[in-house]
Amino acid sequence: MRIIIFLAAMFSFNSVAFAQQLIARSLVFNFDSQGHSQIRELAVDNTWHILPGHPYNDHEFMFGDPSGIRPAGATTQAMSFWFISNGYFSAHPEDSDHLAIMLKGQWHDDFLQGRGMIILGNSPANPNSLDVSSTFESWDYTSPTGGHVWDSWQYGLQDNTWYQVTLHVNSVGIGYDIRDTNGTIVNAQSGVDIYYPNLDVNMGGWFLIATNSTNALKVAPTWSIQFEDLNVWWF
Repeated sequence: MRIIIFLAAMFSFNSVAFAQQLIARSLVFNFDSQGHSQIRELAVDNTWHILPGHPYNDHEFMFGDPSGIRPAGATTQAMSFWFISNGYFSAHPEDSDHLAIMLKGQWHDDFLQGRGMIILGNSPANPNSLDVSSTFESWDYTSPTGGHVWDSWQYGLQDNTWYQVTLHVNSVGIGYDIRDTNGTIVNAQSGVDIYYPNLDVNMGGWFLIATNSTNALKVAPTWSIQFEDLNVWWF
């Protein structure tokens, strides 16, 4: 298990550790020939299967555990995965569609609570609209604001490039790094959540979301996002 050194002060390891759980070897968010969203998973027999019954639609890909619980003795939930955006970030220049990753939360229907991060493409919502960027986001739909994108942007990501994301979330805040295939850190930061400091510490739900608000049901969109080696664990 790799420890992110720059997060050591906020995410120190305690005596309780849990093995990484491989959630999926390979996932793809893409569209069928009619322009409808689908999530495909590589099964153990090395064939691709379209996942049934997952809470996603043509406006939003969603994959995860909506109502997990923190194991006794653990304080921090973590996730790691590789991903590549095949045109997703450049396909949304007119809106704020983004990839969102959440841990230590819960979600159902239009309800969200938790902490994590987003990756946003070249959009007017991006302070540097010529670059693919990352920052923190936290959610609490019991509050008047519902969610808050932190003004802590980091730049330098690209479409059509593999990256490894490692995300840690605890009862205080969030930390992540994004590395390229050479192991070089491209984005990395940690921060204390001052927006929703009183989220339930026992929540353990998580998700990967890719929104598709303005391009939904266009004829056969060609972009996709692929994820490899998706792991979730606690310590």
